[in-house]
Amino acid sequence: MSSLGPKLPREPNLHIPGWKERRPIQLEQVRAALIIGTLIPDNWAWYEGIPNWIPLSPVVAQLAQDKQHEADAWRRKVATADQKAELRFLSITVKRDLTQGTCQDLINEACKDPTIRFKLELFRLKRKKEKEFSEFLLKNSFKLGIVNPTIAQLRETIDFLQDNIADWAAQTSAAEFATLILSRYPELKGNWEYPVADNSNIFDSNDDPATNH
Repeated sequence: MSSLGPKLPREPNLHIPGWKERRPIQLEQVRAALIIGTLIPDNWAWYEGIPNWIPLSPVVAQLAQDKQHEADAWRRKVATADQKAELRFLSITVKRDLTQGTCQDLINEACKDPTIRFKLELFRLKRKKEKEFSEFLLKNSFKLGIVNPTIAQLRETIDFLQDNIADWAAQTSAAEFATLILSRYPELKGNWEYPVADNSNIFDSNDDPATNH
């Protein structure tokens, strides 16, 4: 009897002779049918990638293994920049050739401590808002009359919000952040010859400042 073919990039549909619906079925449907008895392990099956029909049970086992292999593929990929930043934040050494799976294991282990988990969640929130605010300032720098701030200026201003405004991430719009960082760093004011447009022109109805700080 022929063995299964090469690993598949995705879970295929199974062809089973005599199946009541007379069309290919998915692996989860096969599992359910085996449980309730409408299919048995000795039924024959075929899917694209194997040369011949074979008994159903090894097909299901092989496809389940392939599916798990695909699901775990991310673990072998090179660690992302965000993961490495989180490891550094947690004071964990970032080694060469670190994989995403190893990174996540290290992060999960550190986060067993509730205090560390809370700090990491705050770190992630600040990184998210830093990206959001930075993109807004870059896109609207001319209309705002502001040159792009440095990463240090962005982070210092975000830290100021964290220290002084409750629920700052939800309460502070990108437009308000622009006003705040300009007040803290007047040197960011642009010196263009053209008149600066009214800032209200850059907001739509869903981007009005939530509150005035």
